Amino acid sequence: MTTPIARPESPATRLLRWSAAALAGFAWIVITGWLVGRIVSDRFLWSQFLLWIPTPVTLAFIALGLMASFRPGSTKRRRKRRQLVWGGILVAMAFVFFFVENRFHRMGTPERNGLQVMHWTMSHAKRPRDAHIKKIEQLVGDVNFLSEAWGMNWPEAMDTLLGPEGKMARAGRYWILSTIKIIEARTIISRDGVEISLVQLDATEQLGRVLIVYLVDLPSSPTVGRAAQAKSVRRLLNTLTIPRPDMIVGDFNTPRGSRSLSILFPGLHHAYDDAGRGYGASFHRAFPLYHIDHMLLAHDMQATSYELIDPGMGRHDVQVATVKGKR
Repeated sequence: MTTPIARPESPATRLLRWSAAALAGFAWIVITGWLVGRIVSDRFLWSQFLLWIPTPVTLAFIALGLMASFRPGSTKRRRKRRQLVWGGILVAMAFVFFFVENRFHRMGTPERNGLQVMHWTMSHAKRPRDAHIKKIEQLVGDVNFLSEAWGMNWPEAMDTLLGPEGKMARAGRYWILSTIKIIEARTIISRDGVEISLVQLDATEQLGRVLIVYLVDLPSSPTVGRAAQAKSVRRLLNTLTIPRPDMIVGDFNTPRGSRSLSILFPGLHHAYDDAGRGYGASFHRAFPLYHIDHMLLAHDMQATSYELIDPGMGRHDVQVATVKGKR
């Protein structure tokens, strides 16, 4: 019995096989970087770059790796094994994306019985003004925190947004527009690109208490070590005689769930974890991959609704939430 002679591999087939193998290898590098980033988080400068590898991008590379597993040049059994491995990784990553990092499984109508809070990082040109006012009017809550809202004539817009009973204050980069009394609004830290303001609001009617809010804006430079920055700011906060926050709102320029957030504000939880639904990313608005605009709550506070809304302008989505005290 003669052994059949294998047909020589054509140059096109060889190129396809090697290209698919290279693509699969690069996909493994992305997966490994993503996994290390999620484990180590932003404890170190090098690891924070891995933390910023977006899960949707990793999913796309896994899908490409699965496609590459069908490449020619190996036995049928080996190809089948590759396909099972890549398929399993794709299913596992899809589970993480849809049910762990994001809450696509949450159904029902959000409860909006409580204090309605809105936050928008307006780090963009405010033209036309009227369009911005109309958008804010659609989203306005009981308390509204607007960061970097330069170029807007807020005194003139107050009647339109909140009526004659509206209150307004400014603290650093933030404008506070409120239907409830603003007891205090002042900047407590402003250095090295870090700005934190303290706001006290009389939320006795809505929450049965005075609400203490920290408004936070942290540097966006990728060369700033997030954990080291968080430790430095935490030490500085510990030297100040200020009340503990019930809520922290702002543009942190670091993803939800990162280690630096728990270093900076230990014991607080994210409003998205309470009531977020669906895809949770706030930046860049045109193609959001990162959740960097946050609303953190003390242990005795909870969000009954939390949404990220595309305002149709600027770079950041708007945070809109309803909060109340835990019984």
